[in-house]
Amino acid sequence: MAEVVSLKRGAVLTREGDPAPHVFSISSGSLRVYKLLPDGRRQITGFLFAGDFLGLAIADNYVFSAEA
Repeated sequence: MAEVVSLKRGAVLTREGDPAPHVFSISSGSLRVYKLLPDGRRQITGFLFAGDFLGLAIADNYVFSAEA
């Protein structure tokens, strides 16, 4: 059921508004979590590191973006 995904620096894992069928567990490295603002800027809401989870969505879509 689990699949290993490796990302290069700056690669996007999730995009705000995309369908949210997956949950992720960070095993190494870090992710920047952010929201896009109406004027195109991004507001960083946090950082995730090994042992953290992401992707648990209340709705059917991700409400944030995450990149390596």
